[in-house]
Amino acid sequence: MGGIGNIEGILEKAAAEDRRQLYEHEVYEILTELQIKTPTYLVARGEKDITHSALPVFSTERIVIKVISSQVAHKQKAGGVKVVYKDLDFVTYSVREMRQRFEEQSIRRRGAFVSENRKGIGGNPCS
Repeated sequence: MGGIGNIEGILEKAAAEDRRQLYEHEVYEILTELQIKTPTYLVARGEKDITHSALPVFSTERIVIKVISSQVAHKQKAGGVKVVYKDLDFVTYSVREMRQRFEEQSIRRRGAFVSENRKGIGGNPCS
């Protein structure tokens, strides 16, 4: 399977989970299938996915961490977005702290989306 088949698979998975919106990493996967360049990213299911070998792939000094959850519409307002220095201990701490914050609120999450800090429209790295 490749190209259109992968895109259909991503859309079918979201539909099977009764989601009307895609997660950011799913959008990046579709863009990649369409050969559109995206910032470097990884999906961390937990702190153990943040490793010494994972961080050097990011070309920026700072990285963006975003909660992956269909229950959080406004991630930034809910504390689900952080821009941090690309330091292993700090990134690991930030992912753990974000996980704990959402667990305390009984909000289901699928991990953290970690990407290069590329400024979006209007200079906002969270757009």
